[in-house]
Amino acid sequence: MAVSVASILTWTLIVLACDGELGGSAPQLDPRRDAQVADGEDAGSTNVDEDGGGAPLPADGGTTSRDDAGATPVADAGSTPVVDAGTGGGDQVAIFVAQGYVGRTTISCDDGRTWIENRSMDDSLRCFEGVDCDHHPGRAKGIVYTRDGTFVATYGWGPAGGVDRSRDGVTWERTLEGTTFGGIASEGDHVLLGAHDVRVSEDDGATWSSPITSALEGWNVRRAGASSAGGGRLLLVGDGGDVTLSSDDGRTWWRPRSIPGSCGAAIQNDGGIGTIGETMVIVGGNGDVCHSRDGGTTWTAGSLGTSVSSADVVSTGSELMVWGGGRVFRSRDGATWTSTPLSPGGVAIGAVTRGASGTFVAVNGGWDQWYERQRFYRSTDGVNWTELPQTAYVRSHPILQIREGRVPRSTCE
Repeated sequence: MAVSVASILTWTLIVLACDGELGGSAPQLDPRRDAQVADGEDAGSTNVDEDGGGAPLPADGGTTSRDDAGATPVADAGSTPVVDAGTGGGDQVAIFVAQGYVGRTTISCDDGRTWIENRSMDDSLRCFEGVDCDHHPGRAKGIVYTRDGTFVATYGWGPAGGVDRSRDGVTWERTLEGTTFGGIASEGDHVLLGAHDVRVSEDDGATWSSPITSALEGWNVRRAGASSAGGGRLLLVGDGGDVTLSSDDGRTWWRPRSIPGSCGAAIQNDGGIGTIGETMVIVGGNGDVCHSRDGGTTWTAGSLGTSVSSADVVSTGSELMVWGGGRVFRSRDGATWTSTPLSPGGVAIGAVTRGASGTFVAVNGGWDQWYERQRFYRSTDGVNWTELPQTAYVRSHPILQIREGRVPRSTCE
């Protein structure tokens, strides 16, 4: 389908004028976030070749924040999400996989103490030094670990990328080419690729459905998520409080009856989507928090009072955790949040997750905190962090997300 230069410029100006993520992410500005505009349109736009190769799915039918420096860690359970990934047993072991820009991946086989098998599309490239890695085929847009034991990652924003899958976190195969998505999520047996027209996989990302309309009013998807609340939900967060949900594994989509316009602001890189019991939570990068206790039909707004630097909402099973402003914020109900200062005080948590062992692993967040400034951390409680020796990892392209899963023991030998 041919598209004129004039029409592309017109569409870009419209999206720039309406982009709720630009200007709504106070109190701090992030040049990376401000650069992401219409040329990163999601799958289904005319600048992307989305053949997919898959058949359609069968038809089927107010927050408060208080300071609580004495808060204590909680017992083990789920994560972002926590998978059943202990440290041993049989022929499989638990690993963490970190996904970064320029198609970067690196893994940890020893509970986050060291990171190995670092690779990318171009290890010599330096992001944002003459190269716009936010608009690049290798722009990381999310990674999940499926219930059946597969890592699935999506890449590309602006220039088309693709979707990769791996059983060991090291060797990846591309299963969808020439696409760009705003996020990825996994719930039950399904993997969701978030876009104005979504794709869904029922076989761990091996094949994908044809595009399915998401009912978003805008075009760009800023984050995709999944929740066990309400019997299972898939979520898309677009610009300006534009949220849609699916109750049938992505086949059809519906809109909340009421939702604050601030919901999901600045969520593209920071914040995320979490679940505690039957409560769904959306935390924006600017610290705005929305929660729903009725399966996503209605939402209530609140605020943490500070911006969020962490790239996910981490669940321990009994509470949710996010990081920002040198503190960790925790909630047992999705509505009321306590905060505790981090130690050491200068730590800014970016990509983060919690493993089944109870260990938190993270990479520092913030603009220009990569290459020589990149740092990896471990923690037993999400409050007190230990920086890894710089010999324990490769300082390279920005890291977006980290996930835990189980892989063949031979991967780590």
